[in-house]
Amino acid sequence: AEPRGRLRVSLPSAFGHRLIVPMLPAFIDRHPAVELELMFTDAIVDLLAEATDVAVRVAAHSDSRLVMRRLAPNRRVICASPRYLERHGMPTTPDDLQDHICLGVTARGGLNIWEFDGPDGLQSMRIRSPIEANSTEALRRLALAGIGIIRMSEILVGPDIKAGRLTALLTGYNHPDGAPICAVYPPGRILSPRVRVFVDFLAEQFANPPWLHGAP
Repeated sequence: AEPRGRLRVSLPSAFGHRLIVPMLPAFIDRHPAVELELMFTDAIVDLLAEATDVAVRVAAHSDSRLVMRRLAPNRRVICASPRYLERHGMPTTPDDLQDHICLGVTARGGLNIWEFDGPDGLQSMRIRSPIEANSTEALRRLALAGIGIIRMSEILVGPDIKAGRLTALLTGYNHPDGAPICAVYPPGRILSPRVRVFVDFLAEQFANPPWLHGAP
């Protein structure tokens, strides 16, 4: 039977707007009887308490009450705009970042410790930023405007790197992945058909992600 009914979906703000929303017309065309209710928040929603059917998260799975389906790794890149690099030069080692303007994340200290795996092993550096924000989209826009260097999920800045609006930096170093991108939903002996088709659709879309700058 064709899945039908209302599907309540929780999405992270920047990631949801930039990546999930553009996917949805294809889902709607495929499953026109499924009604979508989208909620954008960077808070971890209690799916059971909030009667939410499924959430897409960029976070480690920590709720044993929920089922998790991994959608994609979360590779991190360090990047800046050509305008910034023209004015401030290109860092060639992690230590060079001490002399650059790095843009940080407000009130989430672990995200302001940047890690580099290179010839000398794993190196951690706590950045000190003159500008911080609790919004990845704000940091991305500041970087595009030439204000500073950011470390961000490749999923969010991959299109900018492909288009030349941002330049990936310190590419000779590996940056340990962040928490994976996953779909989570409450367990049940019989999975709701509308949840199943939505999660399967996301997995299909993420199987060959075109937004990554390493993709063809």
